[in-house]
Amino acid sequence: AHFAMRYRLHDEGGTTLAAGRDLAALRGQWEGRAREAFSRKTEIELSRAEVASWDFAEIPEQLRADGGLLAFPALVDLGETVALRVFEHRDEALAAHREGVVRLLRNALAGELKRAARQLPLAQAGALLWAGLGDVQVLRADIVEGALRELLAGADLDVRQRNAFEPLRAALARGLFGAAMLRFERAEAVV
Repeated sequence: AHFAMRYRLHDEGGTTLAAGRDLAALRGQWEGRAREAFSRKTEIELSRAEVASWDFAEIPEQLRADGGLLAFPALVDLGETVALRVFEHRDEALAAHREGVVRLLRNALAGELKRAARQLPLAQAGALLWAGLGDVQVLRADIVEGALRELLAGADLDVRQRNAFEPLRAALARGLFGAAMLRFERAEAVV
């Protein structure tokens, strides 16, 4: 047992907070507090909430906080808006950031999504056939939603600059109705 590594956990001032030979137990005991301290140190100057549109000049991929901590800023989807948060791990930040970018794209494309759904040329016969299965407006919205998801799946969503977000939004807006029409034709044949 005396050959096992002994670990000591220190605070910034050098005071020993804990010591022991079981690293997993130390991590379990202190991980929550370490994450809170990490968040406090890194989020102070960067944190923003309730952002509905892209109004950032640039979101850095990573930054080094006081004390040398490496932090990964990312947009986080809050439902109707996003928040800018800081993550401890790059992969968590990237996954959250992509979802946040998708939320901002959905907000920016709201008008195009409604317009595309209204413009789908659903014939009276197709509408009558669909009526037994559900609301025609739901069918239109589902077709446009599927088209948007398909376009998003092929897009690079790791956008971090304003001058990269707007071209992505414009490209999605241009391709949305065409992709919706392809899906509409398939759905009409099925109905």
